[in-house]
Amino acid sequence: MRFIAVAVCVLFSTLYAGKESGSRRAFLDLATLKKVVEPKWEDSLGHHLIVDLYGCNSEKMETVGPVKDIVIKAARAAGATIVDEKFHQFSPFGVTGILVLAESHLAVHTWPEIGYCAIDLFTCGKTDNPAALEVIKAGFEATECIAVEINRGVPRMSTQMPRSRL
Repeated sequence: MRFIAVAVCVLFSTLYAGKESGSRRAFLDLATLKKVVEPKWEDSLGHHLIVDLYGCNSEKMETVGPVKDIVIKAARAAGATIVDEKFHQFSPFGVTGILVLAESHLAVHTWPEIGYCAIDLFTCGKTDNPAALEVIKAGFEATECIAVEINRGVPRMSTQMPRSRL
């Protein structure tokens, strides 16, 4: 699940090269596909963590104060450098906010009326995103967490892979 976005791009842009060989289509070999679909963490320029939290404590999501405290603690747990912040309070409740990080950003959006919180953490360099996620889950008291991590800026195998135009 970790590399679904990369796999989809690879599948659409490269599996079928548009050439027919008799009744068979020309497909990418599995070894090449595995290299693209399973890039190494250290080969990436950035790490994008997309998180859905369910069953959250609504009181911790209604106003800016608690939300801001949780995401600032999470950024610090990751070892990120906070450059700026902006939060907005919705009426009657709910918050959207972003921390601008020297490493990139951490965004949060809350729906306290249904106990749901969305998190977007994108970092470059050496950060501890799993530590940030643990702080966020504990801070919002989530009962369920669905997280997808995407390695961004993975070096392409330009001699083997055509560039997608999607």
